[in-house]
Amino acid sequence: MRSTGHISQRTPGSWELRYSLGINRATGKRRIATTTVKGNRRAAEKELRRLLRALDTNEHVDPTRMTVREWLTAWLGAVREEVAPKSHERYSEIVENFLIPAVGNLLIAKLCTRNREALHPLIFRKPTIDGQRVAAVMASQVAYHRKAVAISTAF
Repeated sequence: MRSTGHISQRTPGSWELRYSLGINRATGKRRIATTTVKGNRRAAEKELRRLLRALDTNEHVDPTRMTVREWLTAWLGAVREEVAPKSHERYSEIVENFLIPAVGNLLIAKLCTRNREALHPLIFRKPTIDGQRVAAVMASQVAYHRKAVAISTAF
């Protein structure tokens, strides 16, 4: 079944996109996603086509349902080929020993500045297995965390 969507203007320069995520198998009810696009109607149509294509190709990730644990696990798998094996090992240690226990069960859509601030004492006080500070390893990861928050707010 092809996914369908709807565009309506909220205010000048702001468009609401509503599209079907399919049927919830447990309840039998249709799930609807809503997002807002700033710009003209053409930009809204382009974004709706992108979202519908992602649904059709099973690439769509519903950020309201994805946890930080799931995102970090997927991220570790994605960067495995891009980084050195030792770097990937260190990233895995940090994610599994520090990040997932601290914020792994949070929904990524609910991740906010307060959660990041709560991580700072955890990151800067606990050493890694090698005896180095986690902060030294995590410095490069701050950008990735910001991207995660940006991705979660883009949906």
